Amino acid sequence: MSNPEYSKLLRDPRWQKKRLKILDAHGFKCDECGDTKNELQVHHCYYEKDRNPWDYDDDCFKVLCDEHHKAWHLLKADIDKKLSKFNIEDFGLLSQIVGELDETDIQNLCTLFFLGFPQRDLIKTAADIAATMHNEWQRGYKCGKDI
Repeated sequence: MSNPEYSKLLRDPRWQKKRLKILDAHGFKCDECGDTKNELQVHHCYYEKDRNPWDYDDDCFKVLCDEHHKAWHLLKADIDKKLSKFNIEDFGLLSQIVGELDETDIQNLCTLFFLGFPQRDLIKTAADIAATMHNEWQRGYKCGKDI
């Protein structure tokens, strides 16, 4: 999000106070690599319409060095492009599946999808998992549990 209005909000004392609080809570280091020497960004993991940057719970934020902040936005842009091909039924199914996962499951899936496989294996594995989950959902089951 890069526009003049948003930049003005980031200069607001309420954001500056929130930013310092988050940096302090994270030990003034990058959550990904522990960098303490380079500029750090307090990154919003998500945005909600008509909400000020300081009006989010503390767990909405990550502290990232410039390198990891740029990487986060590149990955998010890539995911957004892929999600643009989904239809509303796909989103409903995805939301239902993700709703059943705990934080460890989600981290494991992210590792699997983004780090663990070469690209062609990733696509086949993701397609196999999606097909299996969709078939289970169509039969009235959700992640192996009766709905």
